[in-house]
Amino acid sequence: MHALYLRHQIVADEMIKRRFNHKSPLENRLAKGKERQDQFVDSLEDQIKILKVKKCNCRI
Repeated sequence: MHALYLRHQIVADEMIKRRFNHKSPLENRLAKGKERQDQFVDSLEDQIKILKVKKCNCRI
């Protein structure tokens, strides 16, 4: 949850910088755990396969 909280803060700060409204605050007290996500629904390898099947223009 801590990794999600940190990522959310980065996105929220960028929104504010661009003068968007930010109305989805997260509670800091719930931000427990590691600062970097190490558990995923899909492995990194599977995520790459999923992106390739979607044929997006992202660099993989």
